[in-house]
Amino acid sequence: MQSAVALRLTSAVDITLQHTPVIAGRLDLQQCLQFANPALATAVGYPSEQLLGNNLAHTALADIAALITRQRSSLLAGEAHTSHMEYQHASLGMRAAEVTLVPHRSSDGSITGYLFFLHDTPDACTDLARLRQLEQQARQLALYDPVTNLPNRRRLHQLLDQCRAESAVTGGYCALLSIELDNFKSLNDLYGRAQGDLLLGNTARRLIQSVQLSDTVARIGDDEFVVILRELGSERDQALRRIRQITGGILAALGQPYHAGAGESPSAHGLLSPASIGALLFRGSQLSNDELLQRSALALYRARANGGNQFTLFEPEQLVKAQRRLALEAELRGALERRELRLHYQPLVDAQQCVIGMEALLRWQHPQLGLLPPDRFIPLAEHNGLIVTIGQWVLDTACAQLAQWQREPRSWHWTLNVNISARQVHESHFFELLQGCVARSGIDPAGLCLELTESLLLKDPDPQLLQHLHQLQQSGVQLALDDFGTGYSSLNYLKQLPLNWLKIDKSFIRTVPDDPRDQGITQAILSLAAALDLKVVAEGVETREQFDYLRAAGCDAFQGYLFGRAMPAEQLTGELFSRRPPSPAG
Repeated sequence: MQSAVALRLTSAVDITLQHTPVIAGRLDLQQCLQFANPALATAVGYPSEQLLGNNLAHTALADIAALITRQRSSLLAGEAHTSHMEYQHASLGMRAAEVTLVPHRSSDGSITGYLFFLHDTPDACTDLARLRQLEQQARQLALYDPVTNLPNRRRLHQLLDQCRAESAVTGGYCALLSIELDNFKSLNDLYGRAQGDLLLGNTARRLIQSVQLSDTVARIGDDEFVVILRELGSERDQALRRIRQITGGILAALGQPYHAGAGESPSAHGLLSPASIGALLFRGSQLSNDELLQRSALALYRARANGGNQFTLFEPEQLVKAQRRLALEAELRGALERRELRLHYQPLVDAQQCVIGMEALLRWQHPQLGLLPPDRFIPLAEHNGLIVTIGQWVLDTACAQLAQWQREPRSWHWTLNVNISARQVHESHFFELLQGCVARSGIDPAGLCLELTESLLLKDPDPQLLQHLHQLQQSGVQLALDDFGTGYSSLNYLKQLPLNWLKIDKSFIRTVPDDPRDQGITQAILSLAAALDLKVVAEGVETREQFDYLRAAGCDAFQGYLFGRAMPAEQLTGELFSRRPPSPAG
């Protein structure tokens, strides 16, 4: 029985080689045999099990290994080679053959090994015909995607070179479209690689049908396609209208259901995988291929960020913003070490305007840009994973400050609210780290309130997460749901969370004294909180009218510029401790 290794087809290339009558195999960069088709095992007279995994230099095909060693540089540069060789058959002795070597590329275009094709040479005419066949197969594998038969990344660059040169001569506009399927990964994971490949093949067909014969459709990644649009005319407005017309057709075509099997049924039922498109209009050869692809990709990212299933045209400011974002992200990585992060604190007050707690708010003291609010850098930290490290620093610093306030007679009763991201909560060791932080600081855990985001309520309850949150509450730590009303909370999940507080988002507070709709939303939140035995904090209270209305409506606590802006702990406590307490009439 063949081993599992011998049976495993690791790529679409292997599937092609498996069924070709030509003797063929696939090597990794160390010249170890990773795949041998049945024709190869027959040609050398050895079972595949004895060949797979071995370095070719130690097998009957040692001449191929020697040729690869001699031609390594040119192979890694993407060139193919054909040469004479001899190999040892297990029982028939030495045999002469022609071997063709070609680089093997992954979906991103990088060279990950080599393919070889060989045939016996008893007849010169047969040799020539088969050699031409092998060269054609090698060219196909080197320049075209085996799943869709579309040009791959290498061939795309060649075609872009031609397009840019033609445009420089004619002065006509061209366009580059970067296209990604919005939920291909989920479908591929759910239904398997074979079904995913069929979907990609159908996507390729739909794209080809949506453009002209003079245009190019290529596949350069898992679900990444690129289209070159030619002959868009010499007038910019005309070219833009043509791009919108074509992308509209593509979105409509890719928005239709996909069906199982190679053919597509007109049935209304099937898999849905709409696309996002980023487009770049260009003329001439001033920009390199990489610059063109970078700009169309930036437009694609904007389309995806805006919700997907849409087209976005590249604008120069997108590149400027991307460059600034990358620079800021690089600087953020060192901000902790350079001690540039700060915690500022904003008061929370009760209905009598007495301070009952603080919220810790993160700031970045950037050496050139000044004091940055969290919305300038927290999304970057969420994206690159730094939020876990930064979040731990925030907890340590906040708990140390809370410990100081709990030792002070005028502030011992304050709670300290700390924002926790969904990314932190889902880290496997978060709750152990939190308990360690509480223990090190020596705080009374009842004074700590963790503010969770509504993104935790977008799916069914995670039993382990619920267990950890209940354990936290049992230890005394309070829990608040931040910005309530701005997301898509599951009320079923909401009733299961061991919360203490709901915080009404400031977007409902701004016009609440005069807007009946905001008043209705606020009353609904207060009623929901009462039914769940939760207290309510109103955020963003800036005017006396807002405060009076919310106090009369039944809010328990208030936060906003009316009671104090966020500032460093020393400055804030200095001001608060020097104030006279407000009168009960407040």
